[in-house]
Amino acid sequence: MFLLLLQALTGALILLIYLPVIAFWLGIPALAHLAYFLFAPFCHQLPERSFHISGVQLCVCARCMGIYLGIFAGTLFYGVIAKVFFSLKAEKGTKVSRTLRNIILIPLLLIVIDGLLNSLGVINSPGWLRFLFGTGFGFMAGWLLGMGVEDLIKLCTDRGVRGKNSACASGVN
Repeated sequence: MFLLLLQALTGALILLIYLPVIAFWLGIPALAHLAYFLFAPFCHQLPERSFHISGVQLCVCARCMGIYLGIFAGTLFYGVIAKVFFSLKAEKGTKVSRTLRNIILIPLLLIVIDGLLNSLGVINSPGWLRFLFGTGFGFMAGWLLGMGVEDLIKLCTDRGVRGKNSACASGVN
């Protein structure tokens, strides 16, 4: 249930990214201004680094758009496919291998290297590449977020969440 809530929240964030385009079609510019305002603390929103639909700039740059879409896709992937895969592996008594954990680091390294080289002026990545790296990073972040939510639920269920001294009730392990 909590994983479904997480998926709904990330899906709602993606809809908010498209709000300026929807506001343009509806003729309500105040909605677009609100959406830009909400995302401003999290993204530079440079027009030359953002996607546009019908001439209207989305609320976030290409990289952030990829991250948000990736988080949504990662939580969906974990909730639908990986959950089945890991439950099968758990029955055999195996754990997630070190190789799998290392694979998760690849998108992180790609986005850090790309961001660093762009900020130093060494390269100027095109929007599609920023989006691709952002999506990879977001996907793995969403996957890990899904795993974390599931682990927290399992921890709370195993401990019973009964007393005020419980790790789940206090938020501290």
